[in-house]
Amino acid sequence: MPVQDFALDTTATNRLQVKWDTQNDPVSVRFNASSLGILISVNERVIGKTFALPNGSAVFIRFVNGMPQAFLNGYQLMAVEARVDPKPGRFRKRGGYLSIWIIANIVLVVVSTLLISRFFLFSLIAAIGIVGLVALWAWKKWGFYLLIGYVALNFVMALILGLTRTLPFVFLPMVSLGLFYFWLWRSNTWNLMN
Repeated sequence: MPVQDFALDTTATNRLQVKWDTQNDPVSVRFNASSLGILISVNERVIGKTFALPNGSAVFIRFVNGMPQAFLNGYQLMAVEARVDPKPGRFRKRGGYLSIWIIANIVLVVVSTLLISRFFLFSLIAAIGIVGLVALWAWKKWGFYLLIGYVALNFVMALILGLTRTLPFVFLPMVSLGLFYFWLWRSNTWNLMN
């Protein structure tokens, strides 16, 4: 799969990456590790397409004679040697256990919240947990930090309301967080997250 990087600054720290297979397959456009979008058709490759960077700048990508060209706010970017993933085939591949655990936790948080829906604060806390789990699914490190906040708030609210008798309700999120920590580090997923 051909890959072409373009330097967005003089040190090539920030890069635009264009990946394509054949003349008929979509072209992937990425900024550092984040996807910006795709060029779908051959016609779109030739005409070109504008993508917005996180800082609001406009990047225009087009293909000329089968090779990509990139322009930042109207100025052509310098092509640089593409960075190669040291572990091809493993890039952003979530393990099966971690995927199942994320899905199971989303279901568990929703079901347990519905069971104790009389406590409005637990519903709000559960929303934090669900957002954290969805963020983990989307490869965001801050999702794990939201889960830490969710577990801590859940434990504090259980203590305040005297719900410590229901041990699974109070301690199951702590066990789940420990397993998340274990799987994220053991599978090296943490290093692949944004």
